[in-house]
Amino acid sequence: MNGARSFILHQRARCHEWQGAGWLSIKSFVSGEALYQAEGGRFRLDAQRYLLLNDGQEYRIEIDALEPVESFCVFFAPELVRDALRSLTQAEGELLAEPGAGGLAIPTLPTRSYAHDNAISPRLRALRATHAAHANDPAWLDEQLLALLPAVLGLASRVRRQVGAFPAASSATRRELYQRAHLAREHILAAYAAPLSLQDIAAAVHMSPNHLLRTFRKAFGLTPHQYLTRVRLAKARQLLSEGVSVTEACLQVGFSSLGSFSHLFHKHFGCPPSAVAKGEIREAHSTEVA
Repeated sequence: MNGARSFILHQRARCHEWQGAGWLSIKSFVSGEALYQAEGGRFRLDAQRYLLLNDGQEYRIEIDALEPVESFCVFFAPELVRDALRSLTQAEGELLAEPGAGGLAIPTLPTRSYAHDNAISPRLRALRATHAAHANDPAWLDEQLLALLPAVLGLASRVRRQVGAFPAASSATRRELYQRAHLAREHILAAYAAPLSLQDIAAAVHMSPNHLLRTFRKAFGLTPHQYLTRVRLAKARQLLSEGVSVTEACLQVGFSSLGSFSHLFHKHFGCPPSAVAKGEIREAHSTEVA
C-alpha cells in the first residue's frame, strides 16, 4: 500500500483531551470511560461499548479520571478501506484487470456506539493481545485490519438496512430520523445518572417530545423512559457486583427511591439487589442494553 498507513493507539491515561478529524476508526476501552463529542451528540464509552467514527469526521475526546483509563483505538487508512471494499464488491477478473481501488467511496455511517458483539469485538481483543509484538511490522497490521474490515463493512450494510426500515418518504429523512434516535439513546447513556425528562432528551436532539417518542420506539422497541430505566438497572448491577452497597448503587445511577429501585431490579433481573451485592448471584438474568 502507498501513502499513510493504518495504525493502532493503545494507551493508558488519567487525563487526555483532543479535537480534530480522523480516519474511519473504532474507539474501544478496556477500563475506565471516556466522553466523545461528534455530530452534535455525546458518547460515553466504557468496556461495554465501542464507537465507530467515519473517515474525515470531526470529533472531540475527553478523559478525566482518578485511575488510568485504558483505550484501544484502531485507525484504518482510507486506501486500505477502499481496497477491502473493492475486494468484497468486484469480481476476480475486475480485480486482476485493475488492482488499484481508485476513487471508490468509503461508506459513511450514522454516528453511534455499539454494544460489543461476536463479529468485531473478538478481532479487537485478538489485536489488543498481539499487536505490541508486531509494533514495527506494517505488513502484519495491514493483514489483520483487512481481516477485520469485512466485519466493519458488514456492519455498515446492516445499519443501512435499519435506516431503510424507517417510514419516511426520502432516504435523507430516514437517515436523519435514525441518527437522531441514536443520538437520543447516546444522550441517555451519557447522562443516565442525572434527572432526565422526555423534554430534556428531545431538546438534546432537536426534536419535539412526541416526535422523539414515536421515533425512539420505532428504532428500539422501547420508550426513552423504558430505555433509561434499563440502562440504570444494568449500571446498578455492575456497581453491586463491584462491591458498592445497594443504597449507593441506587443513588449513583439516578434512582431517588430505594424501594422503587429494589422493586424494579427484582422485576428485571429476577433477584433482589442485595443478592448481587452479597455475591450470592453472579449472573443475574436480563436483556443486555444494546
